[in-house]
Amino acid sequence: MFTKEFLFDTSDVPFAECHASSLCRTADGGWYVVWFAGTHERHPDVRIWGSQRSPDGVWSAPKVVAAYGSEAHWNPVLHRDNSGRLHLWFKVGANVPVWRTMVQTSENDGRSWSRPTELVVGDIGGRGPVKNPILVTRSGVWLAGASLETASDEASDAKWDVFVDRSTDHGIHQMD
Repeated sequence: MFTKEFLFDTSDVPFAECHASSLCRTADGGWYVVWFAGTHERHPDVRIWGSQRSPDGVWSAPKVVAAYGSEAHWNPVLHRDNSGRLHLWFKVGANVPVWRTMVQTSENDGRSWSRPTELVVGDIGGRGPVKNPILVTRSGVWLAGASLETASDEASDAKWDVFVDRSTDHGIHQMD
């Protein structure tokens, strides 16, 4: 059975739109959720926001958890590894063909976050997970379904290529 539970009162948030949430369990049995929000999709003020739900069911006030540069942020993905570290991947860029994938981590269930760094330095188009959680194989390999989108001014020139990024060191180094 599913129930609908709102994280915040929409009459008291500093953004007009929010989209693409991702969530994971915290060490204390609560939840952490992230999404992108701002004036509207593609607007330069769009950032990654987050909120934590305590085991007693109370959500914290939404706050910006990732801000990098002055371009729109997109499609956050959360993952909690076996050591308890939270990983947050998100895209930055004006539109999909020029996205860069950023990653940051939290050692304390999202109360604070590391500075964002590029997942694959210099990569344009978006690597790592896109909106869906990563999968961890029995052998510990991390798999992240992703895609590249290219487009010119002609809609008929649009092209999407699907691929899987993988990490054999639990996300410590860039995915290949």
